[in-house]
Amino acid sequence: MIKIKKLPHSVIEFEVITTTEQQEKARIITLKKLKQKTDIKGFRKGHVPEKVLIENLGGEHTFENEIIEVLLPMTYSEIVQSEKLLVLAPPKIQIKKHKPLIYVVEVEVYPEIVLPDYKKIKVPKKKIEISKTETDNWIENFRKQAANYKEINRAAQKGDRAEISFEGFTLDGVPLDNTKSQNHPVVLGEKSLIPGFEEEIIGMKKGEEKEFKITFPKNYQAQNLANQKVKFKVKLNLLNEVVLPEVNEDFVQKITGTKKSVDDFRKEIKNSLMQKEQKNEKHRRENEWIEQVSKKTKLEIPDVLITEEISFMIDDSKMQGLQ
Repeated sequence: MIKIKKLPHSVIEFEVITTTEQQEKARIITLKKLKQKTDIKGFRKGHVPEKVLIENLGGEHTFENEIIEVLLPMTYSEIVQSEKLLVLAPPKIQIKKHKPLIYVVEVEVYPEIVLPDYKKIKVPKKKIEISKTETDNWIENFRKQAANYKEINRAAQKGDRAEISFEGFTLDGVPLDNTKSQNHPVVLGEKSLIPGFEEEIIGMKKGEEKEFKITFPKNYQAQNLANQKVKFKVKLNLLNEVVLPEVNEDFVQKITGTKKSVDDFRKEIKNSLMQKEQKNEKHRRENEWIEQVSKKTKLEIPDVLITEEISFMIDDSKMQGLQ
């Protein structure tokens, strides 16, 4: 019977007192192993007498050390299996006595997880409603996808589609990398370009050129441009008025491929949005439930797992740096 003592950080300690049977078994295994690998003149390999073998090895003391090298892992393994220990790392072993072999083991094991009464943890459902505005926004997106473009000669307005060529320079006129484009399409007012850029295009006419300065956002993805003031040279090459189709049965059939009423089309969109939100709500409740269970779960993480995770993070950072 092994008495296991629990220590902090999922470490357990126990003392092993080897039995006469275990010692004899280890002795037989050791003798067999030594006979098979020892060559002594005048004896066939594997048939060296025990006394001769021990003397050749260096005496009884050395032979006992050989036995311990077999006995210790053998008995430790037996205990790990019999006690069903989930070991995380190699054990720390301190020998207290050689004959009979008595030793103390400290080893990190998988932590004991104490779960809360998770059946009592409830995450309330949120009421899901799809507003008319949400449905209208989707229909508006479909209208934009099916839009026609009419070339115009007036000054550019918000909502127009423009094609522009531009290039960015430092304030003293040096061209900047990744700030040049030809016939770049943009719908004015959709804010697809950096803040303030599209506003500079509004009022321009086809063929007109313009220079202006803009400061890039502080969090801009290209660090060499972030928070930098840049001078742009822009030419408006083409200007189109965006003509959106009327929402009628012909429009619905063009979008869906099926003849149906506008009301039915709106209902389909609303149902689709409802299903999506219900799925999102299900995931939200599941994640919140898991988070609440995790917060109330008692778990002491072993040092070896923390060390391994730190090593993994360091190695991962090094690999990311090489990419």
